[in-house]
Amino acid sequence: MRVIEDHLVKGLPRLIKKKIPVIKGPFTLTKFTGVHPEIFIHARKLEDFNGIMPDGAHTARRPTEERGTYKGFEEERPGRITLIVTCIAGTYTLVQEICGRLIPSVLFSLQLLPKIPLGSLPDNSTQLQFEDFTSNLHLADLGRVTEEDISYYKGELIFYINGFIHVLITKRGGFRSGSASRPKLKTQKLPVVKKKQISRIKK
Repeated sequence: MRVIEDHLVKGLPRLIKKKIPVIKGPFTLTKFTGVHPEIFIHARKLEDFNGIMPDGAHTARRPTEERGTYKGFEEERPGRITLIVTCIAGTYTLVQEICGRLIPSVLFSLQLLPKIPLGSLPDNSTQLQFEDFTSNLHLADLGRVTEEDISYYKGELIFYINGFIHVLITKRGGFRSGSASRPKLKTQKLPVVKKKQISRIKK
């Protein structure tokens, strides 16, 4: 999820039109905490909703399309990325002002994101990407904090990025387990009835 942090660190200073350091990662105390304004960008968590859609339907994996000798499965699983943007300043008024500019700036910047790579093998036989997403502000929490004898004002903005985890898993020649498709229904063989048994039944 580094792509999200890189994208915001690059674009936010221009959008909020303030010379404020934008730092990647979770908020940490620095020698400037409470002295100069700071902004921290942290893509904190990726959630997989167990293949369950909002309406209760279950997603299913399917065999991959033709990829040469590589065969396997792919699926799209609903998921969510939690993004935390933290603003630190020496006064409450300044925190309010910066957060007021951050909220629309972050939403606009997230709208410009391409699909988000989550990881892949060197030969691209297995790939995970986050796509088809929408973003919204989930929570804004502003207040005064005292920590390690340092008092400062903190604004924490939590954004939800809701979308789908696109999963592709292939292997040269495919997988023998047959896990690339839905499990087949088990059929039970009926007992064979011999001719003598049939004649007895008739009598």
